[in-house]
Amino acid sequence: MNGSAIIIFLVFSMIILTIDLITYKGLKKINKPFVTSKWFKTIYWSVPIIVMLSFILFSIFRLSINPVSFFPYFHTISGFFILMYVPKLVFIDFEILEWIYTFLKHLYKKIFHRGKIDETSEQITRSQFLRKVGVGVAIVPFASILYGIAWGRFNFTVRNVQLKFKSLPKEFHGFRILQITDFHLGSFANSVDKVEEAIKILNSQNADMVLFTGDFVNNVAGEAEPFTEIFKKISAPFGKYSILGNHDYGDYVPWKSEEERDENLNKLKAIQTEMGFNLLLDE
Repeated sequence: MNGSAIIIFLVFSMIILTIDLITYKGLKKINKPFVTSKWFKTIYWSVPIIVMLSFILFSIFRLSINPVSFFPYFHTISGFFILMYVPKLVFIDFEILEWIYTFLKHLYKKIFHRGKIDETSEQITRSQFLRKVGVGVAIVPFASILYGIAWGRFNFTVRNVQLKFKSLPKEFHGFRILQITDFHLGSFANSVDKVEEAIKILNSQNADMVLFTGDFVNNVAGEAEPFTEIFKKISAPFGKYSILGNHDYGDYVPWKSEEERDENLNKLKAIQTEMGFNLLLDE
């Protein structure tokens, strides 16, 4: 790693370790025996270690590994990071509320010379209540993200929209246009059967025309190659048309040269043509 990458890594590591430390201390105050158990600590602290090691490996090997092979692993780690740290950030919000509550409680006691505020007689203290609510709320994004990663991305949905306006020519009455977008085929590298399922759903709509509105791939043209024959099966009597999305241009890959980037883009254009799409380039 170069100097700037090292600085970014150190700042990144400090941030996630701070998040982990605050979360761990908050959880320990809820259930100390459980949180301080050997197996829980091993699992808990292995998460930031995995994330930091992944950051290092990504920085070292990102230029030497074929992007088609590398980015699926990168997206896996990214998903793992989001799954682990978004809930922790939610929990920390409630931990900060507990800090504010504790500070105001002691400030009130000091200003008004009150005796010690005893919460021990309560079944659950206000601090414990805030933390437990924090855990409960944090479970929501955790479950949502987990569902999205494991199952939600395969939950294909058809939305029917009927367009009505006075200037519509009579020839277009009942004309069915099917619009699809953002396949990001690299994310389906191990789920070819799911893409076939999506194509069957598309064809079942009996559309007159099919429009694809960008982002066939995550980063590189090679992601689309295994799906060429599947996309040939999309049929529409008035044709199928496509445009390029921001990810299709390959701007998120550290290409060795502009020529290599252009070669990748031309390859993706050729793949779309082979699939039977009429690729529109500012037409």
